[in-house]
Amino acid sequence: MAQSSPLRRSPAGCSSPPSGPMEHESRPLVEEGHGGSARPPVGRSCHWRVLAGILAGTPLLLLCGRLGGGAGRALRRGRAGLIGLADAEPRAVTLARFLSNEAINSRYVERFGHEYVVNDHETYWSRDDFFIYWCPHENKGRWLVTRSGALVEVREKRICHYVAASRPGADLLNGSAAGGWSEWDPDTESMVARASAGVEASGLHRELETGGGLFSSLAQWPSCGDALASRVRTQTGECNNCWAAAVAQVLEWRLCIKAPSAFQGPSAFVSVGYLTSCATDAYAANRSTGCHGGSPLAAMRWTGAYGVPTGGDGNNFWTCVPDFFDGISSLRRRARGISSIPSCPTSCTSRRYSRGLQEDLFVPEGWNESWATTAFESAAAAIRRSGPIVIGFPVDRGFVDSYKPGTVYRFDAEKPLKEHLAVAVGYGPDYIEALNSWGLGWGSFGRFLIHKDSIRTYAIPGDILGRGPGYPYPLPRQGGSFVVVAGFRRSSMNGRYTELEHIVVNGYHAYLEASNTYFLYWCNLAERFAIAGVRSLPEIRKGKLCRYLALAPQGQREVTQLGSNWVELDAERHHPLPQHNSSGAAKGRFNMKFK
Repeated sequence: MAQSSPLRRSPAGCSSPPSGPMEHESRPLVEEGHGGSARPPVGRSCHWRVLAGILAGTPLLLLCGRLGGGAGRALRRGRAGLIGLADAEPRAVTLARFLSNEAINSRYVERFGHEYVVNDHETYWSRDDFFIYWCPHENKGRWLVTRSGALVEVREKRICHYVAASRPGADLLNGSAAGGWSEWDPDTESMVARASAGVEASGLHRELETGGGLFSSLAQWPSCGDALASRVRTQTGECNNCWAAAVAQVLEWRLCIKAPSAFQGPSAFVSVGYLTSCATDAYAANRSTGCHGGSPLAAMRWTGAYGVPTGGDGNNFWTCVPDFFDGISSLRRRARGISSIPSCPTSCTSRRYSRGLQEDLFVPEGWNESWATTAFESAAAAIRRSGPIVIGFPVDRGFVDSYKPGTVYRFDAEKPLKEHLAVAVGYGPDYIEALNSWGLGWGSFGRFLIHKDSIRTYAIPGDILGRGPGYPYPLPRQGGSFVVVAGFRRSSMNGRYTELEHIVVNGYHAYLEASNTYFLYWCNLAERFAIAGVRSLPEIRKGKLCRYLALAPQGQREVTQLGSNWVELDAERHHPLPQHNSSGAAKGRFNMKFK
């Protein structure tokens, strides 16, 4: 299995790695400075290095001469590679927000050894792909990024190759290199200034690796967490569009965070189906369709340019373009013998929706500058600052079939299956908390934990305003209903159940309990409302059985009619119905309130 970023498409899996790290890989690197033979200066403090060398018994050749100031600084700071000390800790910097060369968005770790000293400065490396080095030959000197293969030439010939460059005179480690870098743009064949691109974090390597504590979007933005935590998309085997599901969910979170009072209710969904059919930039390289994988980064940028309408699952007619591979609309398509995805719609596909497609488009203006990185600390900072992002990672059979809630998934390279994408909503010291797109019945109600070393890359949306042009508020339908359940001996079943406009079971909307443990639904086999554990939802939606922990009296066919006299069971049962006054069942008056 390829070991690079799944943010671009290749034929296998839902979303697979590219063949190389950058789009303009064959383009010659830019050159800067001179090709003369003058050596870099030895440095003013060589006499101190000589004294220190005598005291340490270190050969003077390593302290002066051609290595110059680089070796001297190595001795004074205890740099391990040049003088054989073992106590030096490597420093690291994280580059972020480069758009044309997203492969350089990564953590760069200091390397020791005379072979890594360039122009009297240590160099910083992103694995073996790119490195950062100091070029003194122009404009007070600049920090440059180039490919690893250029090391010998820049060190020996003092020719400065680069694909990205800092502002003149910037210090890589003290914060002055935080922005204002430029990068090579293959489209314009020139260097382009990026105001926000540059160093996002710096410090000791071990400090950057730990991420910095715990964070959850569900807790940080509770009004959005309550509404969106249960909004776990359900992919079908017919369509591998995890990229579209992830991008849609991230945009829903970002819209809610910016305008929680406006982005709510049954219309507050972003259309996965529209992205799958229309965002061709995300899968054009594969010469296929959106159901054969795609790039979330390309989809984000496409959305920033063209916009996306509302769209829940196939049963949510209160949105513009409901998903075509879910619910009633999917069944109708199958009945007509249609198996391919529909073409990009030019009008809303839901006839009940009250406005046109062009009026319904959300155009998140900042998404034109979405970017990708491999750095965990950049991902954590982005989640903490603005909300969920997309992660790309490989999955094995154990993850698909037997992931245990609460455990941290680590990819087993001996059992690779495919590449996948999900939504990162939080993080810990060395892991990401994520929402999958395999329904509430998988994992921990659709959520899982994944170790940072098992994540290939992160796709981070650009910042958005969330209000004004491009944000078509108010939505046609806002707010939803809920019921309050009380009186059950199983106290965890008591509480508020909120209507799920995107989940229809047997013709009725389901209601989800606040902790996402139980749901209320219409059982067509028993012809009554029931409460069951949420893990039963996938098989119940197939219509072949009903599971329940509690049953409403017969004859109460509307949520507004629900009242007392429910039957509670001590363990979850399934249809056909048992005798309710048998062992394990209890009768009594239980209160059901509708609001």
